Amino acid sequence: MWTVTETVNVGRDSIRAIFKQYRRAYFALNVTYYGLIMVAMLFVFTEPELQRSLLETINVSYNQTLPLVVQAYEGGNFLFAAVLTFVINFALSSLVAITLPNMVVPFWGVFIGLVRAMVGGLILAPTQPVLATAMIPHHSAVKII
Repeated sequence: MWTVTETVNVGRDSIRAIFKQYRRAYFALNVTYYGLIMVAMLFVFTEPELQRSLLETINVSYNQTLPLVVQAYEGGNFLFAAVLTFVINFALSSLVAITLPNMVVPFWGVFIGLVRAMVGGLILAPTQPVLATAMIPHHSAVKII
């Protein structure tokens, strides 16, 4: 019978083997993903109106579709807001937007992920002093968009 430690070690070894076997693809996807974020951030500096428009659209959309999250942030209930944000991002952004389409059309999730990288770069670029200050806590989110 296997112990928990042995099971975890087998799982870690399997994951390491997968990364080792597909390290070129993994590296290429990461360079492409983060490269698109950087290109989008640089592009929005030339077209700051695009970012303003996106932020306004997102603000209106969140107020209409996710009022509970907006109220949690505005009310200062950051723990509840963080939990809601995590659950919504995991359920909608990961499962519904990437995983399920990828199960129907192979590699479609990669395309959607790259589009999300570009949109994330457009939104999170610090184009104005106010945005630069406001986005400091969110730059770590760029790594997980």
